[in-house]
Amino acid sequence: MNNSGSQYQNILNTYGAKLNVLSELMSKINSLESENACFDQLSNLFGEFFVELFQLFFKLYKEDCVIEKYDNLYSLCFNLGKWIYIIDAYEDYNEDMQNGNFNLLQNIMKEDDSDNKLNAHKKIAMINKILILKMEKSFHEITWNKYKEILYNIVSLVCTNTYFKILHEKYPEIESIIRCI
Repeated sequence: MNNSGSQYQNILNTYGAKLNVLSELMSKINSLESENACFDQLSNLFGEFFVELFQLFFKLYKEDCVIEKYDNLYSLCFNLGKWIYIIDAYEDYNEDMQNGNFNLLQNIMKEDDSDNKLNAHKKIAMINKILILKMEKSFHEITWNKYKEILYNIVSLVCTNTYFKILHEKYPEIESIIRCI
């Protein structure tokens, strides 16, 4: 076996179980999406996917932070995963509805009238704020040896700016109202 083959086998031996868990979670997510599963079930499952993914990352780069309480890292990764899944659905909502695709927010964003539409966007704005606050709280409970400022900017600024960029580009008629909340 050549060197790259043995490196691949070494990776499988070391991380194969974690890779299997990640693969199973993605399969479960895909299956639930095809069944039009509920918001919490899917976003929580994607949060779990991110926990597993970041556990692998922190095993590889364990010198980057000190985890005194696993709950803090779990909460940070879980809420980041939820946020990514939800914000992706928010960004893709109009296109998904036009193309008849599943979208996590389809039951929340029903647009029967303008009041319901505004309330749906308010709910998404509140979910966004809550998830970012939870991530920030967890972030500050972890002792970071490296990359603290960069990681904090991702958790706080990038998440917030991404949300407002999507709001501005996809929902300009709602943006001024939501920014005042």
